[in-house]
Amino acid sequence: FDALKAINARPKVYYPLFAALALAAVETFGLGFWRVPFMIRSYGWNEGQIGAALGSIMLVSQLSGLVLGAALVEWLAKRYKDANVRAATICFAAVTMCAVASPLMPDGWSSLIVMGVGGMFGLAGAVPQNAAVQRIAPNALRGQVTAFYLFMFTFFGALGSWFVGRVQDVFVGVDADLWKALVITAATLLPLATFFMYRAMKPYREE
Repeated sequence: FDALKAINARPKVYYPLFAALALAAVETFGLGFWRVPFMIRSYGWNEGQIGAALGSIMLVSQLSGLVLGAALVEWLAKRYKDANVRAATICFAAVTMCAVASPLMPDGWSSLIVMGVGGMFGLAGAVPQNAAVQRIAPNALRGQVTAFYLFMFTFFGALGSWFVGRVQDVFVGVDADLWKALVITAATLLPLATFFMYRAMKPYREE
């Protein structure tokens, strides 16, 4: 409850940050759950091919994301007070483009590579977003606010598989067209997440 009080004390900055987090978590986890069925249905890959390709691509993209996130924030911090949220907004925009484009690629490798680029920006954005949440929290409540942030990420992320499945069943209806459900999900949720992150820039700068 103390964490909620701290969040409610700064609604203009915390509410957009948490809204962006929730929307992005639904899409990110949903894509993760449905990636293998998508590759099988859209490109005819088998589980062995998918696992071998994903292992290499995810290793490179995630390590690159850690470096990119830190470097981007340090570069922006020299010019802007809102570097953390500004960096997260830039990364969210890049993730949006990659998430929409990946299911539209003509072959499996190009789809996975675009997805890997999106994963790189996704992790790069998580670094400054987490730092932004902690930086403006009261010292005595920083751990609790961060715990609430991580709880929301886990809770809404757990809804991702169900959400994509509902989009597939209600709006698409054809198993072979799973890619449409992924495009609809990404094109709906991620622009909103980017918008909310952008809305948090000014109040975060003022804090």
